Amino acid sequence: MEGMLGFVLVGAFLFFFIVVRPILRFFRSRSPSALADVAAASAKSEALFRAAFPDLQPYFHPARVADYVVARMDKGLKPAKGIVEYPPGFPDAVRSRLTSVPKGERNVLEDSAGAKLAEFTFEAKEGALGALRVGPGKFTVRRKPGQAVTVKYWHPDREFEWSPPANWKFTTRLADEAIDSRDSGTSWSSGSSFSSGGGGAAFAGGGGTFDGGGASGGWDAPGSGSVDSTPQGDSGGTSGESATSTSY
Repeated sequence: MEGMLGFVLVGAFLFFFIVVRPILRFFRSRSPSALADVAAASAKSEALFRAAFPDLQPYFHPARVADYVVARMDKGLKPAKGIVEYPPGFPDAVRSRLTSVPKGERNVLEDSAGAKLAEFTFEAKEGALGALRVGPGKFTVRRKPGQAVTVKYWHPDREFEWSPPANWKFTTRLADEAIDSRDSGTSWSSGSSFSSGGGGAAFAGGGGTFDGGGASGGWDAPGSGSVDSTPQGDSGGTSGESATSTSY
């Protein structure tokens, strides 16, 4: 009898932690207060992106970059006579005019009147869906099978990683540590608090990258922009993946 009672208690304990507890967490995460926290964290991250990366505004949000690269490389969108009409990811552009350049493919976005809106260089990249160079910075778009895309942006002074719907990790020369912004909120990687006000963001300190080494070097410099993918991952952007190093 005592053995049977112990077996029942163990079974009940396991049932609670394996079945009941995850269900409770799921519904708690969908509560109005939890959803409000997610919305607030997302708004703060978007404000930080706009404040820290003014040179990418308003056309080069990582979600837009991902849409374009996926359409070109994954869905097989082909230019017709050097033009992509209504390029995916750039709703303000009527067309993108393409010309070959040594690094890849120069794209000039135009509005309905033919005026230039912005330009970037598109290129294939081994181990990734593709890459976009915008001025001195570079976007790299990756996706593992069955997972959402991740976008990593490298710049000599600042970097970020983005994955949908609103998971960000920012790094800048002005920050001592990387700023991690996920559905649960925005925080320093060390766990100390981070705050921003007035829709902007304030940084203080002396430098850092995803692996803590400082955003420096060029795209083609050995080890430049090296990213330690733990916890964000090299190509899937999910937590807990094995660590790999990606040269930007």
